[in-house]
Amino acid sequence: MMTSKDFYDGTEIKWCGRGADLKAIDARLRAAELDATVGNLIAVYTAACAWGWKKAKKHGDKRTENFSLRLQKVQVLVQEVEQELSLLGLDVPSLRKAVLSYEKKKVSGKKSGLRSLGKGYSHERKEFLATKRGRVTKDQGITPKAGSAVGEVLKSTGAAKLRSNNPSDGTVRDLASKPGGAQLLTRVHGKEMKQISSSEYEEIIAMVEAGEYMGPVSQKSEVNFVRKTDRVSKFLVWCERGLFYKQDGNPHTSSGHELYAMDKYGSLITMPVGLFYSKTTRVYDGTGDAQHNHSSLNAGADVISAGEIEFLNGKITYISNESGHYRPKPRQLQNCVNSLNVADEADLSLCKVNCWNGKDMVKFNDVATFLAARF
Repeated sequence: MMTSKDFYDGTEIKWCGRGADLKAIDARLRAAELDATVGNLIAVYTAACAWGWKKAKKHGDKRTENFSLRLQKVQVLVQEVEQELSLLGLDVPSLRKAVLSYEKKKVSGKKSGLRSLGKGYSHERKEFLATKRGRVTKDQGITPKAGSAVGEVLKSTGAAKLRSNNPSDGTVRDLASKPGGAQLLTRVHGKEMKQISSSEYEEIIAMVEAGEYMGPVSQKSEVNFVRKTDRVSKFLVWCERGLFYKQDGNPHTSSGHELYAMDKYGSLITMPVGLFYSKTTRVYDGTGDAQHNHSSLNAGADVISAGEIEFLNGKITYISNESGHYRPKPRQLQNCVNSLNVADEADLSLCKVNCWNGKDMVKFNDVATFLAARF
């Protein structure tokens, strides 16, 4: 594969600035040169494909000599990276389709109906960004402290009695093995996630990890935030002639419900329930040390909607807004389904919709009825 110097020399043109996208290729190529991991190679690939597609769209038939020279070099780089990825066992044609789908949606612009992660769970996003600024490698996951674990502690604490003269009778102090923990739980008694401070959030996690919390916690204390390279190469689904595909190149069939999130550009990211991430091996399987929530799929950033989804032979058969992290409203789910229907031209003939309206789960047997509903 070409070196970063060769690429720079071949694309550097006097009086013609490189621009942010070209500089991104430079930086990723230098990283891949030092450590040719799959993640770093995919990072080069996504940046190069994005540059070529966006610039070709911008110039159209009126291509300048400078652009043509750079495009030729970028195309050679793309071909060489594809060869490297193919040797590493990746399905390159499917990866190419995923990358182009992802980048085309970004160029088309943001969509309406965004739902922020919300105060409280924003602690996860802040930790992710701080770690990311530490320049971890592109294929390395980032595992913030999980808001779900904190949520379970707050729920149990809120249900406990605040004061009692008798031990072991369902009081807050029964949930802590140390006096300091009992004092912490007393402070947060009755509070929701959005009402606690960052320091209280961190103290609760530390208490759980140290084994000093005596109540039930089914969630792991860390949640993996999926990086863009993994998002595109493993979990993105894209629509082609009405059907949705995954990276194996086949129309996607899920084994039951999957987690999904639609990002602000309309890209759909899905993941099987119960998939964990190992920080040491960087492998996704059922035995890792970091769990996945809806916040994982778009690294805690805004989404149009999130919930559960199911596929059969490339067709969506079920979609909902069941997400405790983002808590999408019915209108957010309608925007998501409308994007699938109009922007993706997806075949939604088999799709049933479950919509939580804040009080009840309303079930719709077809998309048309759901999109026509007023909330």
